[in-house]
Amino acid sequence: MNNKFYVLERKAKSGDANAMYEFSLLFYDGKIVEQDFRRAKEWFEKAAELGNAKAMHNLGLLYYRGEGVKQDYQKAKEWFVKAAKLGNVKAMHNLGLLYYRGKGVKQDYNEAMKWYEEAVKAGNEDAVAPLEELKKLIEESKNKDAEVKAKTKSKDPQSLIESYEKVAASGDSDAMCELGKLYYYGKDI
Repeated sequence: MNNKFYVLERKAKSGDANAMYEFSLLFYDGKIVEQDFRRAKEWFEKAAELGNAKAMHNLGLLYYRGEGVKQDYQKAKEWFVKAAKLGNVKAMHNLGLLYYRGKGVKQDYNEAMKWYEEAVKAGNEDAVAPLEELKKLIEESKNKDAEVKAKTKSKDPQSLIESYEKVAASGDSDAMCELGKLYYYGKDI
């Protein structure tokens, strides 16, 4: 065993939250001791109980990835939220990712953008690219919605259906969806 292990172990056992976090990383990374996600989780939890935001974030990662625990996106979100509230920029970024992908939460691009923006504002450069990608995706979606509405602007129900059918036939999924709603709900038919 490395001297670093014993020093951190002593400090961690004495109640030092930062030492607990660093000690847990030894088990998480497996560079000095054998990798053991369960022991890492145990020490992350102890550090988190004492308010260590990095440990909270890493607990979120364990649940997100299913490392040493059953994969649970909802628990991952809970830990990311706790860490983000304490200013952890990586947790903010990961909350953006959860909402972007709809993992453990309802997919919500606006909520994803909120978290990515918080992360960028707090200095997380890794959140810049996904934020820009999301902004572009939202803008494209708005443009597509406007295009479908413009192509199908008709008061006459039969003309509306014909317009949606033409746009849908070109492969436009939004028009297909609207056409499906018209048929399902019998609106304007």
